[in-house]
Amino acid sequence: MMKESIPENVLIQQAQNGDVQAFETLVRQHEQSVLSLAFSIMGNLSDAKDVYQDAFIQVYRYLHTFRFESQFQTWLYKIVMHCALNMKRKGKRFLSVAFINQETNEDFWQQLPEQDACLPDQNVLNKEVWQVIETNLDKLSMMERVVFVLRYQQEFKLKEIAEITESSLGTVKNYLFRGTQKMKQCLKPYMKAEL
Repeated sequence: MMKESIPENVLIQQAQNGDVQAFETLVRQHEQSVLSLAFSIMGNLSDAKDVYQDAFIQVYRYLHTFRFESQFQTWLYKIVMHCALNMKRKGKRFLSVAFINQETNEDFWQQLPEQDACLPDQNVLNKEVWQVIETNLDKLSMMERVVFVLRYQQEFKLKEIAEITESSLGTVKNYLFRGTQKMKQCLKPYMKAEL
């Protein structure tokens, strides 16, 4: 029987009991999102792969401590974030993120030019805007960047980000506010005119 059709909680329990195939299935189910998050935080594929590998080693070592008190993905992302922060502290490279999800509904993003596939000039402008975002993410502090990426790229709720970063909700809001304000300054020429 294929493990992919088994509910995630059952897979986790099986992996906790030493089922290597169940653990490999969990890895396959989450590897793209883990690599994407690692890449968004670290900004380059080489470091992202290191974080990815570190994170899944930690998951394998500590899976027995997972108590189903939160979503598995939240617990997993907390490990990814810690691995990325540890790599940063050890002096690894920390370059700008290469992409941000452009499909969020946040007020911040609503101030940017609307996308219209029918207008070639609009597509050029959209590309410029996203290049500015990518280039300027390195102006954010590490925690501002982590919170910004988790909110706008990974689309986590603020409460989930607080759990992942082991911060209070107020601290997360503060990081997000400061990061968003810095981005708004960088994107001022592209913002819609105030009414």
